Amino acid sequence: MTTSATSTTSSTPAPAIPVRGAHAGQPTPLRILGRATRSELIKLGTVRSTGWVLLLAAVSIIGIGVVNAIGILVQLRQRPDSQPPTLDPAAAALSGVGAALVAVAALGILSVTADYSSGMIKTTIAAVPRRAYLVLAHTGALLSYVLPVAVGSTLLTFLANKIIVSFAGVTISITDPGVARAVVGGGLYLAVLAVFTAGLGWLLRSTAGALVTWLALWIVPTLVIMLFPSSIVERVGPWLPANVGTAIYQFGVSGTAAWSSLAVFAGYGLVLMGLATVLLRRRDA
Repeated sequence: MTTSATSTTSSTPAPAIPVRGAHAGQPTPLRILGRATRSELIKLGTVRSTGWVLLLAAVSIIGIGVVNAIGILVQLRQRPDSQPPTLDPAAAALSGVGAALVAVAALGILSVTADYSSGMIKTTIAAVPRRAYLVLAHTGALLSYVLPVAVGSTLLTFLANKIIVSFAGVTISITDPGVARAVVGGGLYLAVLAVFTAGLGWLLRSTAGALVTWLALWIVPTLVIMLFPSSIVERVGPWLPANVGTAIYQFGVSGTAAWSSLAVFAGYGLVLMGLATVLLRRRDA
């Protein structure tokens, strides 16, 4: 009887002990997104066009802003003190933002379509199969390149303009009402534009097609709206793709209106990114 009891006891399986962290080896969504973003940063950095296009955008902002500041300096020295310059000295620092639009828009498109033209998109999707993570990672990497260059260029141009016009006895300050918002806002606008055009790149997968579509969105609605009564133009015009968001780097605009305009423009970009994510899930690379 004693032997039997011992045998029964030894054959009883020990209760399973739950192991904490059994799934610790599985990466969290945040870690997956971080790895994907680092990969996109490296990939964008190795594309030669990224550096050149960013350089072109910076030169456009700084070059045109400085040239206009020199023009103001010449006007102030040739005209009587009672006649103000034709261009506002503070606004001159942001006059090159419009010229940088094409470069930044092209960068946003190329950052996506270059993968499709080279076939690299298949490798990218294999590495990051979840499309939402891929789109978010690419957007974060793109902003990491565009935002510092754009904001840095507008700040540097304002500083250069401040020095130039000071030789004519004119003082402009970043602490003046609305100036800091406009100067930084110029860079923010360009960053949002890059995300917007990247969305077109995801949707169309063609550099030429996305670029033509962007130009059409910027030109055609602006021309069509001019056919309507002025009351409609005043209400609808500010929200067209070519106009929305630009209030953020304009002087004489209230802060609420400026930030609301940029928020709507960012909303346009988010819609395109959302559509891109859906299409990426439904179609092959």
